[in-house]
Amino acid sequence: MNTASVSKPSSDLLHGFLCSDEQAVLAKIARYKAEGGQRLHLLTDFDLTLTQGFVPGQNSGTWDVIDELLPPDAVVRHAEIYGSLRPLELQGLLTPDIAVEKWSAVLNLICSHNINIDDLRDAFLHVAQLRDGTLELFQYLAAAEVPRVVLSSGISNVINIMLDHYGILATHIVSNTLQYDQDSKKVTGWDPSTLIHILNKNERASGELRQLRTARPNTILLGDVPADVKMTDSEALRIRVLDPRKGETHVFDDAVAESFAAGYDLVTEHSLEPVARIARWIVEHA
Repeated sequence: MNTASVSKPSSDLLHGFLCSDEQAVLAKIARYKAEGGQRLHLLTDFDLTLTQGFVPGQNSGTWDVIDELLPPDAVVRHAEIYGSLRPLELQGLLTPDIAVEKWSAVLNLICSHNINIDDLRDAFLHVAQLRDGTLELFQYLAAAEVPRVVLSSGISNVINIMLDHYGILATHIVSNTLQYDQDSKKVTGWDPSTLIHILNKNERASGELRQLRTARPNTILLGDVPADVKMTDSEALRIRVLDPRKGETHVFDDAVAESFAAGYDLVTEHSLEPVARIARWIVEHA
């Protein structure tokens, strides 16, 4: 194999992306490969990043799954909580205290209706699926023994169920955790020590992840909102998945500009297949 072709990626590697600075991004990818998989890890959001609806632009995730299992009045209450939260998030006015209040309110609402934990799988498959390219991305990195971290303000039980369903192995999952009775399988509560919301969703939230970040500072970071660029303070190839949430629209050019202003290096629409291609190039024959 030609060594130069391995160490210097071509612009074809970025097919399917919009790029903030092509030469800088290619140089970063080349350095990741040169430094080897032992300094690399994947850090990804889950909801609306690894998940998608059945129609582009109708993105769905954990909270849509939960609505499938709640009675109508609870679905209305969930929508009210989200409706009071989302505008603050979009305007940059969300505070840690409000985030804790709103996330706790939703988790308490879920737990008050004693849903069956086994019903989560069928509910997820009814409204959402994993995004194209997710399996390949995780497979390439797993084969190279590169850690795969899912850091999410969603629910770890849903994440575990869905990754297992699709045959995907994550090294670490850090997210809000529902507690349930082992016999009845009814949800009985949630673990406050696991609380992850949009403002504290960072590798600093976990001692284990802080150690991983120190040992493997080169990061492929995936998110779906501007705030996800802050999931790590380390060196990162930051990639945004641009796919509007269900019930929301965006002006494409404005969303791309917002992505680059926030610190993303690359933007991809809908599919993770371009991300899997970069991961494969980095780890293949390293």
